[in-house]
Amino acid sequence: MNKINFGGVNVKKVVNTIKGGQRGVCVVSFVSMDKKLPAAHKDMLGRIWKVVMWLDRPLVTYSGSVNAKADEKFTAKPSKGFAETDCPFIKKAIKSGKEYLTLNFRGCDKGEYKEVYFMDGEVVDKAKVTPYLKEEKKYAPKTQIAVGVTEKKEFTQVVQYEVENIAYIGTCKADAIGVFERCQQ
Repeated sequence: MNKINFGGVNVKKVVNTIKGGQRGVCVVSFVSMDKKLPAAHKDMLGRIWKVVMWLDRPLVTYSGSVNAKADEKFTAKPSKGFAETDCPFIKKAIKSGKEYLTLNFRGCDKGEYKEVYFMDGEVVDKAKVTPYLKEEKKYAPKTQIAVGVTEKKEFTQVVQYEVENIAYIGTCKADAIGVFERCQQ
């Protein structure tokens, strides 16, 4: 695993140049799996990571994404535990002070997503990592259903990446793919 760091200041500079709703945004980020470990596997802390790559995604707000498919006007509630920053799409965790890039997406959106898992710095199949992680629970988003978004593929989902773990953000697909591949070396 080659941990490339784009740098939080650079992430903010790029995000500030992207217009809300602009398509073609690409993101490559390292994600620690520590928060997904149950107590029985705390010996794996810091040992399991994944690298994710999003290609050709629009950078939109949560409410904007939901409203694109809703029958009624949707207003998002403020995120618990987070404060807005002066940079759009970036939130700051109140407790830790860490900043996160927030991506909102729907299954019906065009674009591409890839992920690669690492254990002790070596690329491994997801099946080797899964036994160490908590079971993922899926919930139907009641607030989205209430405004008329009922198709599973149209539900807006949210992912957050720690700004300091972002390896690339920009609009060049080739650069994103190159960084994703270098991260796996």
